[in-house]
Amino acid sequence: MIRKALAIIFMGLFLFTTTTSAKPSEENNYSEALLTSLNPAIQNALTGYYGKPILYTEPKILMIERLHKGRLSFNVTVQVKTFAGINNSQYGKETMTIIVTHDSQFVQKFHHEDQK
Repeated sequence: MIRKALAIIFMGLFLFTTTTSAKPSEENNYSEALLTSLNPAIQNALTGYYGKPILYTEPKILMIERLHKGRLSFNVTVQVKTFAGINNSQYGKETMTIIVTHDSQFVQKFHHEDQK
């Protein structure tokens, strides 16, 4: 009887934790949507730096700053880790500041840091 009760409690806890952790937060959705929309600018900056298309992982938004009060123009600082194909050899950590306006995106600053 006690085993049955414990089994039900553990099963309930397991189901509760898997269903609650499976729902992404609204903030995470905004962040991922912004990173998705910035992908062309990120890819162009990486291609410009490495001279060829390059893969990246772990994109993060480090900072968002409004440039002009009342206008839709922002500095968005993004960081990614670059790597080479199947063997996943790491190139480095790239930090870039992208100016985003209502009709354009371009990389203002780009900084490469070797992966150690």
